Amino acid sequence: MFRGIDAELRAPVGQHVQWIVFNGPESGTDAIYDVADQVVGRVWREPIRIPAYAAIGTQGRSFHNERGFYNTDTLTVMVAMNVIEDVFPELAWQPDNHIRDRILYRGKVFVPNFIAKKGILRNSYTTLTVESSQVNPEEYVNDPQLVEWSHRDTHPPNPYDPQRYRQRSTL
Repeated sequence: MFRGIDAELRAPVGQHVQWIVFNGPESGTDAIYDVADQVVGRVWREPIRIPAYAAIGTQGRSFHNERGFYNTDTLTVMVAMNVIEDVFPELAWQPDNHIRDRILYRGKVFVPNFIAKKGILRNSYTTLTVESSQVNPEEYVNDPQLVEWSHRDTHPPNPYDPQRYRQRSTL
């Protein structure tokens, strides 16, 4: 039943996001400020393509203050629980382990802020919702991997992917 729900929701309207897992053991970070050090810097693993029911980007508000205009977009991603558990078995149950991960969507980098399990069917959750905030480009200038990934699509769509080309049926 779960696979049927997943296929029905993702096939006609779904999208993909790329989840970037932080690689703590190989990273060099400042112990106090959690920023990249000058020697190694922060390191992430290669992006993992995650199929989602929806990825909804919202333009951030621009507030004028003494620092000037600064806005941050938000991204809400809804993923089937069985998909997330196949890729990251502990994400739904121990989200703090992924607090330093990043999400790449349409050339923008986002940091997950809130992870919620939703939709119970037969005592099992069906959907995982991730709310995230944009990491503005000036905030990751010391992270060369993020700079590179934000300028290219690391997983271009397959030309035969039915989600890429949608044709209207004629009546």
